Amino acid sequence: MAADQATGMSLKDFMRLYYEEGAFELVDGKRIPVPTKMFGQINIANELMLLLNSYARLKGVGRAYVDAPFVTMPDQNNQWVNGSRVPDVMFIRSERLQEYKRVTPGWEMCPLAIAPDLAVEIIGTEDTYLSVMKRVNSYLKEGVRAVWVIEPSTRSMSVHSGMPGKLPMLSEKDKLSGGEIIPGFEINVEKIFG
Repeated sequence: MAADQATGMSLKDFMRLYYEEGAFELVDGKRIPVPTKMFGQINIANELMLLLNSYARLKGVGRAYVDAPFVTMPDQNNQWVNGSRVPDVMFIRSERLQEYKRVTPGWEMCPLAIAPDLAVEIIGTEDTYLSVMKRVNSYLKEGVRAVWVIEPSTRSMSVHSGMPGKLPMLSEKDKLSGGEIIPGFEINVEKIFG
């Protein structure tokens, strides 16, 4: 067994367990159940998905999804899952999604096997600063280009990318930009809180 296979599972087992036991993430070989979200988190996730999709579909730049799993695999045609994540919201650029669908037979019946361009985490009561930062770093390491962390209790958010520099902290009165991932997308942060 290869070293990377020691910490994962077959795609078939991943899908079976996901259906039988519910949503989980696979991190360092451990299955971590996805915590139940409270209505405030669900409301924010849905608001953000609607705002992103309203803009992105009109401009043809991509698609946002809520609570969708993505998996990491040694290569695209492999049947081995090294890890998986379930961001609260994710966004994938159109050209990447179209190419993925083109080269992935049966994509409709499997978890997404590419990292999204953007992952969004909405802080819940069970989250700690350390656990959130571990998730952010993991996303960036897995190929996610940007991570938005939303803090409902302070109605603020932070924007993380793999590029060094100042970490933008945004209050509800600030503007959120889609940057290079969602060109032209810009909203007041307060809109995502519904």
